[in-house]
Amino acid sequence: MPSPAELDKHTAPKPRYSFTNHIQRYTTCPRQFEYFQEYGFTPTQPSEVFAGLLVHQTLERIHRLIRDGQLSQLNEQRVQKIIEQNFLALRSKYTFSPNTDTKENASIYVFNYINNNYTDIQQRIEDTELDFRLEREEYTLT
Repeated sequence: MPSPAELDKHTAPKPRYSFTNHIQRYTTCPRQFEYFQEYGFTPTQPSEVFAGLLVHQTLERIHRLIRDGQLSQLNEQRVQKIIEQNFLALRSKYTFSPNTDTKENASIYVFNYINNNYTDIQQRIEDTELDFRLEREEYTLT
């Protein structure tokens, strides 16, 4: 059992911040960041969160396929299948029904990303999927 002196040394864990969930939201709107992160409010547009997750998870899966040398197998039908699988998986987790434009808008974003980056995507893919962690005395950035 720890002594009282050892218990006094215990400190709370440092806050962890991520670029996409914290820094980007704060950069967009500090007040929105305060409401969502500090006070626990939820967005009034859950479809925006759903669409963002759909795009993010789809691109993660596409990146893994490319990293595994399957870029040549990445055609329109395969990408649509990945989007559909992610859409169904996310829809099963949410209590609301996303509107019909959500999947279509996510598809447009994903295909634009692929088309705009196709020529050098295989060389750059590892950079987008690398994890990083920056330890500071007062916080951790991931």
